[in-house]
Amino acid sequence: MNGDYMTPGRLAKLLDVSDRTVRRMATAYDTVFTDAPLPPDPRNSKHRVFPPVAVERVQHAAALMRDHPGLSTVEALTALRDGRDLPLRHDRPTPHSNLETVLEELRALRDEVADLRRLLLASQSHGSTPATPALASEPAPAPAEAPAAPQRPKKLQPNHQNLVEALERGERLRVRPGGRTGETAELFDVVGEVADTVDPRTVAALVRYGLLERVGDEYRLTAEKLL
Repeated sequence: MNGDYMTPGRLAKLLDVSDRTVRRMATAYDTVFTDAPLPPDPRNSKHRVFPPVAVERVQHAAALMRDHPGLSTVEALTALRDGRDLPLRHDRPTPHSNLETVLEELRALRDEVADLRRLLLASQSHGSTPATPALASEPAPAPAEAPAAPQRPKKLQPNHQNLVEALERGERLRVRPGGRTGETAELFDVVGEVADTVDPRTVAALVRYGLLERVGDEYRLTAEKLL
């Protein structure tokens, strides 16, 4: 190995980059040029040295990365290896060019406003005002639908009918906390004694049919009558 081989430190100074950047370039170089990887430094086997052809390739890759922001070292070296031309970098618009575009749009808007103002003054001088488009009449709101009547059978089940008849006789259906559903419904006779415990499903069915309504802790018959 002759003195033309360049150490990572010398290459870092040549490219004006850090030693860490050169180490990453060395790894990328070995990834791309697998048939001719960088040889180890005879003085330190942990480091590698760059032969003249590698130095030239890395220099060209660094130039490509400067001209193409965002281009990786592997991509730049691969393009050099394959002899592939990279697309030219599109110049970003400068703040000055953006300002010129905005000013041009503002001038166009100013001219348009001036034209509209002249038309308005001309129409007012002739005793007329610009016509305004007629507002479309809003459609009348649809009438609210009447609530659906409670659906109930033409003939009640025996337990439902028995409860209705008991309430018609003057017995009272009251609820208190407890039971599996959180409330217990009890039927009291005319003297105020508990006559029976009512299945909550029976109560719910009669409420659904519109025959019972709750008032406080008590269920009472509604004004509805069986069909």
